[in-house]
Amino acid sequence: MEVSPLCYIYHSARNQPESNGAVEAYKILMRLASGGRHLVGPGGRNRPEDSKHLSLDSIGLNRGTYVSIGKMIAICIVHGGVGPYVFSARLLCQLTGEPAPPVDVMEIDEALILKIQQASTILEVLAAIASAASNLALLGSLTVIRTMSDRDEVVESALKFYLDNRLHVPLQQLRQGLECLGVLQAAVGSTALRRLFTGGPPAPLTAEQVMNMFAVNYSVRGSSRRSEEERAVGYWRDWLIDVEGGDAVLVVEETENRVTLNQLLRFITGADRVPPLGFPGEPTLNFLHTGTVFPEAKTCALILKLPLHTTFESFSDSMISGIIQSPCFGYA
Repeated sequence: MEVSPLCYIYHSARNQPESNGAVEAYKILMRLASGGRHLVGPGGRNRPEDSKHLSLDSIGLNRGTYVSIGKMIAICIVHGGVGPYVFSARLLCQLTGEPAPPVDVMEIDEALILKIQQASTILEVLAAIASAASNLALLGSLTVIRTMSDRDEVVESALKFYLDNRLHVPLQQLRQGLECLGVLQAAVGSTALRRLFTGGPPAPLTAEQVMNMFAVNYSVRGSSRRSEEERAVGYWRDWLIDVEGGDAVLVVEETENRVTLNQLLRFITGADRVPPLGFPGEPTLNFLHTGTVFPEAKTCALILKLPLHTTFESFSDSMISGIIQSPCFGYA
């Protein structure tokens, strides 16, 4: 029996104990939505993978596939804070109805049109157009060439048809899907939401960002517990700086083990980056006064419980070991 991708997503997330399975499910769903043949980017021409545009799938168009892709992306954004990050700026503007950048031949994988644009003399242009005559006729762009301006007009006309006219209905379907839950409407006036669509993944976290992210739940001032907790917070801040610089290392059997700040955030919250609209609550630092050696996290409550150690070295080793050995490290 064939298993649908959505069934696989649910099954995979459900079988990750104590992890934020929902976040994992949304990430898998987003990869399916944005990584298929309906969103393509000419990476072979040194173009970034965050500059994808729509491609035409006539069968998928008849099945309403573009609507489904839009709904999948909208659900991932609203419920998981997970974005595609791969839309070209032009595609996003087309979807939101804002003025779009001019068409660019580098957006498509069409060697014949590129050859016409790169021709530097009229003879080269005529030769390139002769090679592409059947394609240009289908696009309605075949015309008499007398000047280099005529060349530019042919290229612009072909690109406009290739990227706009023939993709009008897929674009409408994708827009319809993205209007699910009001995502596309909200993206028009929200810089944070727009960053989920285009520009590539956000920059790595910094130690300062993580420090400022957490509220500290201290014991009563002047108590012995408070003294231990303040020492642990000092270790925590120094350790974050080491993690950011790659200096926090745990050596086990001659193997160096490191974690990143994004992996730390994933251990605490189930998400490896801060959602564009922030977390639903403020992450909190608590403390383990039970003698527990390793850190503990409650991802749903956004709580990290720090172990209490008497030296920075033992604190650092326990943090790295605890994160790496957590049951679902690397899955969320």
